[in-house]
Amino acid sequence: TGAFALLVAIAAGRYLRRGRLDAAGGCLFGIAALTRPEGWLFFALTGLHQATATVVRRQPRRRVLDLWPAAAPFAAFVLPHLLFRLVYYGYALPNTFHAKTGISLTYVHHGLRYTAEFLVDYGFWGLAPLSLALLTSRARTRPAATYLALLVFANATYVTLVGGDTLPEHRLYLPVVALLNVGVVEAVRAASLRLLGRHRAPLAGAALLLAMAARTATGADDDLL
Repeated sequence: TGAFALLVAIAAGRYLRRGRLDAAGGCLFGIAALTRPEGWLFFALTGLHQATATVVRRQPRRRVLDLWPAAAPFAAFVLPHLLFRLVYYGYALPNTFHAKTGISLTYVHHGLRYTAEFLVDYGFWGLAPLSLALLTSRARTRPAATYLALLVFANATYVTLVGGDTLPEHRLYLPVVALLNVGVVEAVRAASLRLLGRHRAPLAGAALLLAMAARTATGADDDLL
C-alpha cells in the first residue's frame, strides 16, 4: 500500500505540473495498477479530468488524443498482467479483492464509519476535503483543485461502498493523504495571504505545521495501544 500511495502521489504531481498525462505518467500509473487494482481507477480519473478540461477550454479536438502517449505505456504494463490472471486464475482481480469487498447496506454502514474515523484522524475533522471544495471556487486554483477533489472524493466513494478495511490506520485512504495535504496547505496559504498579508502569512503556515506535528505526536490510535 505504501508503494502504491507513493506512485499515485508522484504520478498525480507530475500531471499537475505538466497539465497533461505523458508517457512517464502512464508508466507510473501502470506500475501503480500492478501493486493495487485501484491504480486503474486513478488512471481513468486522471484521463477523464484531462479530457474534460480539453472540452471546457474549447481546445482543438486533437488535444483529446494526447491521452494516447500515456495510455500506451499504461496498457503495456497492465494488459499482459491482466491477460495472465484471466488465463491462469480465471479472474481479473486478485482473491483478496473478492474476499474483502462487496456492496450492501452493511458494507456501506461500515464504510461510512471507516471514512468518518479517517476524517477525524487524518482529515482535520473533515476540513481537509472541504479545503479542496473551497479551492475549486478560485479561478487560479480551480484546475488543480478539481483534479485533487476528483481523486479524493472518488476514492472516498469507492472505500465507503466496499466497507472500508479491518486493519487499523485506514490504509485504503493512504493513497490520497498526500493529495489532501496539498489541498490543506494551498487553502491555508491562500487564506493567510488574503487575511494576513504577505508578511504575516508565513507565521500562519508555521502554526499549521506545528499543529500537524502535535497531532501526530499526541493523537495515538487506540487500536495500536
